[in-house]
Amino acid sequence: MSSNSRTPALIGFIGLIVIGAALILSPLLNPAGPAAIPTPMPTALAVAPSSLPYPEVPRVTVGDAHAAHELKQAVFVDVRTAEQYAENHIPGAVSIPLSEFESRSNGLSKDQWIITYCT
Repeated sequence: MSSNSRTPALIGFIGLIVIGAALILSPLLNPAGPAAIPTPMPTALAVAPSSLPYPEVPRVTVGDAHAAHELKQAVFVDVRTAEQYAENHIPGAVSIPLSEFESRSNGLSKDQWIITYCT
């Protein structure tokens, strides 16, 4: 497999790490609960794009991810193994293991906001 064919998977994996951390930390960052979160709009994290490994990949803030989940405005895709998904996952998340993501992601609607995560 060439490095160019691995690039989408690597980009997705990095995005998943950011989203996973965001979902885990969201209760700590918003103790007032989901009612205090505004309607989400995809935004980038407050990080200089040049410091990110893939600056063209939009990052989702903790607040945006949490609100999108609460308001059912995004599809969450868990890219961990099926066994890890079975142990615990975000309610309503779709399981598409990272090793299958390229072949199965075409089943996701391109008209929906898709948030991937792995933790």
